[in-house]
Amino acid sequence: MIDLDAHRADPCWLNQDNALDWPKIQSYLSYHFPNISRAIEYALKSHSKKGIHILFGFTALPLTD
Repeated sequence: MIDLDAHRADPCWLNQDNALDWPKIQSYLSYHFPNISRAIEYALKSHSKKGIHILFGFTALPLTD
């Protein structure tokens, strides 16, 4: 999981409410970093409603002897 804080972000990533603009971030990631974008399972607003928690999924490693 990655925690993104609005008060630490560059203003270009904020919306009119000074909260992180997830559609803008997602669009940028999809274009510039498609592999990272596809690995995102969830993007949730933080408790303050200004930041974002991004959760990544990954394929479980096989268990072998």
